[in-house]
Amino acid sequence: MFKFVGAAFVIAAGWLAGSLLERNVTERIGALSSIIPALSILKAEIENLMTPIPEAFEALSDSASYPASGIFSGTCALMNDGESFADAFSEIIRDNSQRYGLFDEDAAVLTELAPVLGRYSAAEQAARLSQAVYRLQEQLNKAYAEHKKNGKLYKTMGLMLGFLLVIVTL
Repeated sequence: MFKFVGAAFVIAAGWLAGSLLERNVTERIGALSSIIPALSILKAEIENLMTPIPEAFEALSDSASYPASGIFSGTCALMNDGESFADAFSEIIRDNSQRYGLFDEDAAVLTELAPVLGRYSAAEQAARLSQAVYRLQEQLNKAYAEHKKNGKLYKTMGLMLGFLLVIVTL
């Protein structure tokens, strides 16, 4: 009886491990799907309305969906504590990228914006934002493809690993 209960727990643990791998890709898709439109809005604010970065970030912290809203509100909070925009934005991305579901390459694209935003002309800032949106869109497309290709595979492999461990240990 205990062998069967133990076997069930091992199989469930394998399935859970596979599900967690699949969940990471799903969270990345959600994060990028939130951040890309927010950066497009930020670009329009800077390019068309000449909105200063602190005001634009404050507005986006209220209107953007999570996790983009968390990035913008966290940056605003650190700026209110006296940090420069570049330091605050970089710190939020660096310290919270995993919590927001971002992979390292996603965080790198966002961090590259920190020294540019608020320092150069509106046209240069808009160009860098366009470039960042393009790169993040490419990464989103790759994440969709990976999820489509490997999403079920992760769960199945975890389940099969659980079965394999049960068979080997019995």
